[in-house]
Amino acid sequence: MEYDSNIFIRKFNVEAQGFYDITPYIDGSIGFSFKKRLNENDINKVSLFCIYIFKNVFEDDSITKKPLNIYAYYGEEKEGGVSLQPTLSNLSEPLNATFLDEYFYNPKEDKFYKESEEISEKVLIREIYEKHIKNTKPIIGFFLRVKIRFWRDFLRLFFVFLSKIFYYLLFIISGDKYTYEYLFEEETLNGEIIKSKLSRFRNINDKDIKETKKEGKKIDFFGLRVSQWSIVFYSFLHLSLYSVVVYKKYYSIFYLILWKILQNNFLTVVYAIFTFWVIEIPIPYILRRLIKYNSGLSAKCHYKEIKL
Repeated sequence: MEYDSNIFIRKFNVEAQGFYDITPYIDGSIGFSFKKRLNENDINKVSLFCIYIFKNVFEDDSITKKPLNIYAYYGEEKEGGVSLQPTLSNLSEPLNATFLDEYFYNPKEDKFYKESEEISEKVLIREIYEKHIKNTKPIIGFFLRVKIRFWRDFLRLFFVFLSKIFYYLLFIISGDKYTYEYLFEEETLNGEIIKSKLSRFRNINDKDIKETKKEGKKIDFFGLRVSQWSIVFYSFLHLSLYSVVVYKKYYSIFYLILWKILQNNFLTVVYAIFTFWVIEIPIPYILRRLIKYNSGLSAKCHYKEIKL
């Protein structure tokens, strides 16, 4: 079936609905873009809409209903397009929106569908425009604004806060500075990238990457070469516990067990080695995983698709 973007434009007749700057696609897709101002007095800001079907999908006879790819953007009008707003923009302005696998076109019937129900071209355009500007409506858009604030502000910042807590705990315990960047799955330890999706573009050989600390100052601890930072924290922790137990006269099962251990030289050495191992290896490992997990949740909240 012969079809081009100009036929699409005539079918939708968006100009009659107050849209302008209608531009057909000519390179690999069947569709067009068009613009509209939310406020005619604001000549700098504009909404840009894109509706198209990939040409290979359109020509595939096995696909009866061709999915429409629909995008709505808001920002400053520039020559040839629109300067996009940040993901977290002013909620009094229209949202950038994506409509995929929601609207379809059947070329044999020459009809449009919203999922399984037939829909007219005029109603389709009105729906995507109303959803695009929904958050700007004082009453109708109230719950949408609350939902956006909850996911992209409150919940996102909550996970950022947890990640920061674990970051500083790790630094206090081991002296390590570990961060995780969700988008590129990039892990950084003490200023060095130890893992990244972009490693092949940064001259980093994944085979040579090991999740180890940068070599710092080492001291002897019961015959072991251990991190100076960790042993200082370990000593400070036990001095603090000693102060609480002895000077505050806080006697407990823990105190009695510890007293029995310290009366035996062998048990004292075993206790010191085991507890230091816990502080040196498992705890930093767990904290790094918690930082990564909460950083990932924060990013997922930031990029979460919210139904309009």
